[in-house]
Amino acid sequence: MSDLLGIGYSGLKAYSRALSTIGDNIANAQTPGYARRRLDMMEAVGGGNSVFYRGNVNPGGVDIRGIDRSVDAWLIEDSRLTSGDAERSATKLGWLDKVEGALSDETNGIKTGLTKLYTTADQLTSDPSNRTLRAQFLQSADEIASGFRTAANQLDKMGEGIEGAASSEVEQFNANLNALEQINIGLRKARPGSTNEASLLDERDRLLDKLSSQAGVSATFDNNGAVTLRASGSGDLLVGGGVVTPIAVTAAPDGRLSYSVGGSPLAISTGSLAGLAEGAGHVADQRAALDTMATQFASQLNAAHQAAPTPMAIRGSRSLRVPAPQR
Repeated sequence: MSDLLGIGYSGLKAYSRALSTIGDNIANAQTPGYARRRLDMMEAVGGGNSVFYRGNVNPGGVDIRGIDRSVDAWLIEDSRLTSGDAERSATKLGWLDKVEGALSDETNGIKTGLTKLYTTADQLTSDPSNRTLRAQFLQSADEIASGFRTAANQLDKMGEGIEGAASSEVEQFNANLNALEQINIGLRKARPGSTNEASLLDERDRLLDKLSSQAGVSATFDNNGAVTLRASGSGDLLVGGGVVTPIAVTAAPDGRLSYSVGGSPLAISTGSLAGLAEGAGHVADQRAALDTMATQFASQLNAAHQAAPTPMAIRGSRSLRVPAPQR
């Protein structure tokens, strides 16, 4: 006959552990990567029974089989895809806003300078020998040249800022890859159903969420929960089989970014790294467009005044100069 005190003790122990699990769920409800846990319990083998046969009148109390995590693999994967797209858009938008600010008239004054230049030019048409109007015209041209240089310098600094942000993000991405491999090592050693295993799985999911928000990744799992991580699209191995393959970022002379893994090009179409690459491309495009606009403005202005006593020599946005008027 089973010991009634032993049966009661097993029940109190099991439900004490269950209450502790509920407390953990409440305390960590907002913790990134944490999954709600449930205590898995089963009837214990009673006295006179065996693991192959159980009598109907020999209760043995309750045993704790382990901890189950309440997760939905499909919802998690969809959430990671969504977070990657959201991070790409948010990162790119942040740099687009800065580019818009650099190209606004409030920042560089190009629009105001052009209005003043055209107004003065109209006045010079009726009085071309007026030295005061001529000086105002040249001053307006110089202000426009200064505006082009200001905008170009800001775009240059923006390109450097994006390059620095991408380098930092790649460094963090590689650190997360290394941390994920350490989690894999721990999961292969953890006892199934233990609190340690549940904690490792939570940290694994947190790292996967972060990696997904940085770049497109694809994960598969073995029986221990250890993950093999590959780059989405290309399928390049990032973590798996005890191997971690870091990625790298390279900036072209015009500031455009490209990524590589193991020396081979890596196309990243989602996550913050994709947003940084798209932002760098936009800055490079705007910088080239600004140079073209400045060169066209200088060429047209010089062509219109090449017969004047003091023609203006104006060049591209990085070297715009307007010589002082001759007296």
